[in-house]
Amino acid sequence: MATTTIENDYGGRIIRSVSAATVNWLTDVRNATTGSSLNNYTSNTSVGEAIRVQYTASRAGSSGACNRFFLFFDTSSVAGTITACDLKVLGYLNSGANVIPVESTAYGGNGSSSSLFLSDYNNLDFATPFASASTSWSTTGYNTFSLNATAISKMNTNSYLNVVLIDDEYDYQNSSPATGTNYSSGIEIFDTTNPIVLDITYTPTPTGYANTVNGVTSANIDKVLTVSSSNIDKVIGV
Repeated sequence: MATTTIENDYGGRIIRSVSAATVNWLTDVRNATTGSSLNNYTSNTSVGEAIRVQYTASRAGSSGACNRFFLFFDTSSVAGTITACDLKVLGYLNSGANVIPVESTAYGGNGSSSSLFLSDYNNLDFATPFASASTSWSTTGYNTFSLNATAISKMNTNSYLNVVLIDDEYDYQNSSPATGTNYSSGIEIFDTTNPIVLDITYTPTPTGYANTVNGVTSANIDKVLTVSSSNIDKVIGV
């Protein structure tokens, strides 16, 4: 087994925010097809409301919001088959929302786009979680998700991990929050000391020949393969 650490290539937040006389949080916020605003991060940034769920309703009007945090990792440099992986996310400021990583198809799906678009708000698969949800959120250190077999398989097949961090209690569970709900958890992205990373364990791809060939040991195979043309008859006649 071998290990390697890979930092995220891209990262950003998409916010869906609605204010109206009446807001249905599930229909107008969670299940909306586009976001209201977004941030594409390229340098060290403290994001206090990286993941958020908010809802209020009164006779004066209603408002609802949902924030989703997207990450993309290029894992093509892993020289073997990934067998285990931890996603480590540095927390910041707020810790009210339990967080779960699920599959995303933002960033062009395969990383062909380095930027998020408002339409990427809905580019996620609630049916494909990549780990269990957090039960507490550190605001000063790493929050670690042990990625499941589905995430590992996708990295081995696609050579990338496309993931979005969302609220577990309402967003992932498809549950409407009570009025007065305002939960968020923060993230520090592109921190120079503790960047967001994948800690990967993998089985290296074998190089050369591991077995004997017709009784020739692996140490001597290269000698056989590099015999000059003038000696081929001798080799064949051995």
